[in-house]
Amino acid sequence: MRLALLLVGWVFALSAAAQTRTLEDANGMVEIPLEPKRIVSLNDASITHPLIELGASVVASHGRLEFDGTPYLRGVRDFRGEGFEDHDIAFLGVFNQLDVEHIAALAPDLIIAPPWQQEVLPGLERI
Repeated sequence: MRLALLLVGWVFALSAAAQTRTLEDANGMVEIPLEPKRIVSLNDASITHPLIELGASVVASHGRLEFDGTPYLRGVRDFRGEGFEDHDIAFLGVFNQLDVEHIAALAPDLIIAPPWQQEVLPGLERI
């Protein structure tokens, strides 16, 4: 019986490990899901736009504000004529005003940030 439990535990550990891969990013080695289901993007033009083009499941993104305060996705709007509402993507705010609690409430399995947004990393590492 003990051998069977060890074997089951080993198989479970292998299947969990097989669902992620390790990559090196600007801050070192990170594990990411092979097939992320809930991606949060911290840059609309350089991250969200390519993810939408690839058909990835983006649940929230940083964005920009029109003069009247309406949020939009730079790049996505410019090239595709689409916005947050067209993709059911939550607006997270603008540079340096991202709400970490809001991001955590979205239960992301992958958060992608550009290397120049280092100031939000301590809060995001807790998620």
